[in-house]
Amino acid sequence: MTPGLNGIEYVGLSGELNGMPRKIALRRAHELLSQLGLEEARYRRLENYSAGMVQRIKLAATLVHDPDLLLLDEPTSGLDPDGRSAMLTLLKSLAQRPGKSLLFSTHLLGDIEHVCRHAIIMEKGRVAASGPLDEMLAGQAHAFSLRWKNGNDSTNDAYLAALQQAGAEVSPGEELGQARAVVSGDWSSQQFFHLAKRQSSHRATPVRSQGFEWLNPVSDILLQPESL
Repeated sequence: MTPGLNGIEYVGLSGELNGMPRKIALRRAHELLSQLGLEEARYRRLENYSAGMVQRIKLAATLVHDPDLLLLDEPTSGLDPDGRSAMLTLLKSLAQRPGKSLLFSTHLLGDIEHVCRHAIIMEKGRVAASGPLDEMLAGQAHAFSLRWKNGNDSTNDAYLAALQQAGAEVSPGEELGQARAVVSGDWSSQQFFHLAKRQSSHRATPVRSQGFEWLNPVSDILLQPESL
């Protein structure tokens, strides 16, 4: 970002740096800012933009010269739900253009599913998996975040051990009464509750069902090998 410039100047400058005549670059800048919902902020200085507006103005600067390949890093970062949805819709339309390609990095699985046809999963700087997204998701295990209330370490360990014996891959959380479990596709969510109920030493403080609080499946983890 270049301080002191407004939105139109910034996007137009990006076009000029990529070989576009100034007049054409500015005209294209106006078109893009209108498409990205920044029409009213086009003459506002960049330092007065919100985080979400910064993401959109950066995308406009990337698109101004109509590149064949787009490289984006966390394109939905800082956006509110409506802005994120609009951004993903736009990226999907960009990726579907004939002769154009889109490559972006993110830790949000939902973004990948919405936009991409292929995915590459990195772990510690190495490729852990890659391929068509449909095939990767078809073989994906299910990961769940668990939290429960109990009185001591022994009840905590007993429940984790029961999960492991039932075939779940368990990673204890940072605090007592928390864990992340990766299970096979035929695992029923009710098994978590049944195993908790079977622990004779368990004395949980009632929260919801059988003293356990059930959290939503983890949907935004992509860079964890156990979620494949």
